[in-house]
Amino acid sequence: MKSIIVVNDESPQAKHAAKIALLIAQKVEANLLLANVNNIHVNIHREKALTTADNKYPTNDWQSAGLMEDLKLAVQLDGGFTPNIDCLDNSKLTEDGLVKYINKNNVWMVVKGMQAFGSNELNRPLFNIQSVLNRVHCPALLVPEHAQLKKFERIAYMADLRYCRLSVVKYQAELAKPFNANALITHLPASGLPDLDQQYAWEIFNEQISSYIDYDKLFYNNIKERNLLKALDVIINGMNTDILALVNHQYHFMGILGRYITQSLPPPIHIPVLVFPF
Repeated sequence: MKSIIVVNDESPQAKHAAKIALLIAQKVEANLLLANVNNIHVNIHREKALTTADNKYPTNDWQSAGLMEDLKLAVQLDGGFTPNIDCLDNSKLTEDGLVKYINKNNVWMVVKGMQAFGSNELNRPLFNIQSVLNRVHCPALLVPEHAQLKKFERIAYMADLRYCRLSVVKYQAELAKPFNANALITHLPASGLPDLDQQYAWEIFNEQISSYIDYDKLFYNNIKERNLLKALDVIINGMNTDILALVNHQYHFMGILGRYITQSLPPPIHIPVLVFPF
């Protein structure tokens, strides 16, 4: 059974990301695990958590109690597949501990809510999702706090077709299939490389990629815009993309997100970004 981990720091963006994670979990038939990463104000809230939860949850799970109940209620209202929703039994979960758990248990996805660009929540610990992503084998879904909660229709993998990763496309199709969504490979040449001849590009797509993917809604798009940020706007807004897929540390990732993932996504990005390990 697949499992999806939601990074829970009790922020509004974490709660919103958890709802999107639940939508995905119900479609791909995965279980949800809440990873508590916020240890601030534990003593202040512990008594309230114990009384309001009627001691139903262990004291080190108080952070997830309310969110778990909200998610379980959402499942009941929605129907369909019912994922198991639980939390990692560690109130002082470290990044190293989370990495070990993810790799040992073959976690399918990590979901992290992202702050609005320019926000400054100094009273909240900064969980380093980049540090985790650098050491795990599953992708991280970065969810902007204002991302729409909706059925996904288009998932676009932004890559130079010459360096397109088959493992990423297989995962992309696996995510797209239960949503009946289009899986798009959007070609944009890496910096300094010439564009591909159109016929040669189709040969690469058909012979080296599409023939290995069992999904009939996999498509190839050659993005004509050569400015990276303008191309990003075309993919997100012009093509109505619902999830953007990038590979950690590769050209498109660096040009859009910078050298590493911070606590927020750049202003042009208002949809979830699925970042795959390098």
